[in-house]
Amino acid sequence: MAIWLDWRRGKPSIICESCTDFVTSFANVPSGWDWGPILTTCGPWKEVRLENYHARVDDLRIDYAVDQSLTKVSGKIIATIEGNLGDKVNFSASLDGKEVFRGSADLDDQQTSQVEFQVNDPKLWYPHGYGKQPLYTVTATLAHQEKDLHSISKRTGFRHTELVQEPDSVGKTFYFRINGVDVFCGGSDWIPADSFTPRISEDRYRKWLQMMVDGYQVMIRVWGGGIWEDDAFYDICDELGVMIWQDFMFGCGNYPAYPEILESIQKECVCQTKRLSHHPSMTIYAGNNEDYQVQESYQLTYDYEDKDPSNWLKTDFPARYIYEKLLPDVVAAHSPHTPYHPGSPWGDGLVSSNPTVGDMHQWNVWHGTQVFAIHL
Repeated sequence: MAIWLDWRRGKPSIICESCTDFVTSFANVPSGWDWGPILTTCGPWKEVRLENYHARVDDLRIDYAVDQSLTKVSGKIIATIEGNLGDKVNFSASLDGKEVFRGSADLDDQQTSQVEFQVNDPKLWYPHGYGKQPLYTVTATLAHQEKDLHSISKRTGFRHTELVQEPDSVGKTFYFRINGVDVFCGGSDWIPADSFTPRISEDRYRKWLQMMVDGYQVMIRVWGGGIWEDDAFYDICDELGVMIWQDFMFGCGNYPAYPEILESIQKECVCQTKRLSHHPSMTIYAGNNEDYQVQESYQLTYDYEDKDPSNWLKTDFPARYIYEKLLPDVVAAHSPHTPYHPGSPWGDGLVSSNPTVGDMHQWNVWHGTQVFAIHL
């Protein structure tokens, strides 16, 4: 049973967030929640730059599986190219400066290049307190007539993650197993660390996350009413061994699902899952924050036995299509080694406060009945 002890409450003025790779501007729109003041944001809040190139490596993807014996990692490294130059891509992987793999492949008609790889006796990534956090550097270099044009590198760690949901004497379990080890994922809920997000530096991220580690917390939940955090946040979680529960950016709402917004959501979430898929700290994606509780509160239509996604779009809770069709498809396509959960909280179609299945948000610890009693 996973329990989030959350301390913020209320409905947001802004309940969506654009992909961090896009220029986003909310002009004169107040944004806030009960954990912080309502302030006016204005203008682009991410770096704006102009890039000029003939050809480049646009994306580097690492698909892998850890053998059941934990003695072998194998998979594919895939590079996607933009531009009109280049004939092949050279790939390499190293750990602590020692090369463990090298290969190359020509570009295909889709401007992609891929190689199969295998690492024997890999150094596996574990949450802190359960093992070490070795990070491999994987590099793809675009070449033309043996001349290197452009390269990108990503640090990744290899781990086998399971979300264990099995019947037990109470209902059904809900916990994580990393490399065959059952992990107690006590931790905190992460909201944006500053009301003005550009003020957050890598150093501030590190201090906050190191405080978690020092307090023996193992998992951080990136809350669905906030933002997709900066690359530095996820890099530091990799280094420190902090597991990440990542909500998609939907919070406390009944979202529309007309074709144009579904297309926009698809683009944003493909962008983000591709950006984050190499991080070993990414332990689970959840479809939203408390949107199923909104469905329950307003008695919106939810027939769990109806498994036809086209029907969901015709109800007064069309967002079910986002959480149970669109997003799981995106995760399966772009981050297949990361489990997906339709919402937080969510429990296999049962009421979201049911303590016997799925996860739950326990508000009574600090308001309501102010009683915290649950079967563990």
